[in-house]
Amino acid sequence: MNEEEFMDKVSDEVEEKYKEAVTAYSKGDFEKSRELLEEIIENNQDFAPAYNKIGVMAVYDEDLEEAEQWFSKALSIDDQYLPSLLNLGNLHQKKEHREQARRIYREIIKIDDEYGPAYNNLAALHKEKGNFSKSVKFMKKARKFGGLSYKHDPNKPIYKEPGVIGCLGLGIILILTLLFLFRFGI
Repeated sequence: MNEEEFMDKVSDEVEEKYKEAVTAYSKGDFEKSRELLEEIIENNQDFAPAYNKIGVMAVYDEDLEEAEQWFSKALSIDDQYLPSLLNLGNLHQKKEHREQARRIYREIIKIDDEYGPAYNNLAALHKEKGNFSKSVKFMKKARKFGGLSYKHDPNKPIYKEPGVIGCLGLGIILILTLLFLFRFGI
């Protein structure tokens, strides 16, 4: 099940509270986010996304054992909840348990062979080992299937990708600034 499917199973009130927790999390207010997520868990003990988010916050607090417990709890609710599987793999990678991380990323791909973040992380593992051909292979798949923040459309022109226009604008401003400085000898 994915996050959207979990959201469909809860009340509008829980959905709004979860969105508020995610917003607080994205603004760096982990205390408020965690408080809201724990309130959700009190009444909705089978809401895996809340356990996953608390696990991510535990990673930021460098409490890897607590993070693993939260990810495992989410996976006890749904053993194919990909965000928790990915985070558990990332946790093993952070602990330098690379073989366990690799096994988890491969498990994710067996569940969903278009889950880009798993390919991206496999590419990073192979790059660390010096196996650049496999790293490139997995990076191509990661690019094809997209990352965490957006779904990549391979038919979309590069200039329409997120952030490209902003980078081009900054480049033009830099060039104009340099031309101005050289022109007027400043």
